[in-house]
Amino acid sequence: MLWADPGGLATLLRRTEGHPWPLLMLWFFAGLSFGAVQIAVGIFQGRRED
Repeated sequence: MLWADPGGLATLLRRTEGHPWPLLMLWFFAGLSFGAVQIAVGIFQGRRED
């Protein structure tokens, strides 16, 4: 997402005053969301990790 710079998002994230925090929060919450999707897919498929 930072390479493609959709809608100038990467430029905006790089120019913020508290530079690392917005980018870290985006990374954390995107990972949290995709992790939840992976858990849901595993549950809906009935996969067992025994």
